[in-house]
Amino acid sequence: MLGAIIGDIVGGGFALHPTHSCKITLENGTFVFTENTVLMTAVCDLLYYCREPAKGRIERMIRSREITDMLKKYARAYPEKLPPAMRKWSARRLREHSLAQADFSPIFALGCAYAFGNLDDVLSQTELFCSDICDTESARQCARAVNSAVYALKNGAEKEALPDYVVSIELNLDFQEVSEELAFGRTPEAAVRAGFEAFLRSSDYDSALRYAVAYGAMSPTVAAVSGALAGEYYGVPDELKELTYDTLGVLLRNPLDRFMELYKDKR
Repeated sequence: MLGAIIGDIVGGGFALHPTHSCKITLENGTFVFTENTVLMTAVCDLLYYCREPAKGRIERMIRSREITDMLKKYARAYPEKLPPAMRKWSARRLREHSLAQADFSPIFALGCAYAFGNLDDVLSQTELFCSDICDTESARQCARAVNSAVYALKNGAEKEALPDYVVSIELNLDFQEVSEELAFGRTPEAAVRAGFEAFLRSSDYDSALRYAVAYGAMSPTVAAVSGALAGEYYGVPDELKELTYDTLGVLLRNPLDRFMELYKDKR
């Protein structure tokens, strides 16, 4: 989980100052968290208290309301981090899934990959989280792809075999094609593919993030996806942990710490 948070924070800095070079020093960059971190933390907070998957129709309906309430609570605490459509959504008291696809964060439900003990529960609960804020098949596919990959790595999958474990989307691992898709489309699918590609050609956590931000577009989301995978596979460097915790305030640090301690996430 911390790998994704660090990726978002590093990528947030490069969203302000884009680069197409992977020959950079991450520790010297600007650290800025985005809506990815806000929403990921909200999900972790909810899953800390709601530890069993919602199965039946009534349970899923109740959990759906809890999801909306928690996401909007965190979103309202950080309106300056949100894109305009998400800001309007968070301000409304009604429960609805009215986010545009462009405002959807494919990494936000990552906590499901850690909170549940089998892949079926991970995927079904990921869909439940998606359905409440952006109920499109594309949104569900992106979130399922990320969570299935993290779950596989958490359970010992090797990096080279990771594409075999990814559900819902087809990975395009050609850098040039992914780069063009990301530059012209700027869709969650393109960001997810770029994050996977950056991780799969990396040699450590640092290089995974450097490759991610070198795409020069959608840096927070691409780096968050790559960081989620790399953090689980390689672990997270201590110096980046310290810089990240200096960036996050107490409102975000405390629920993340509780969640990671409960699920013994690699930190």
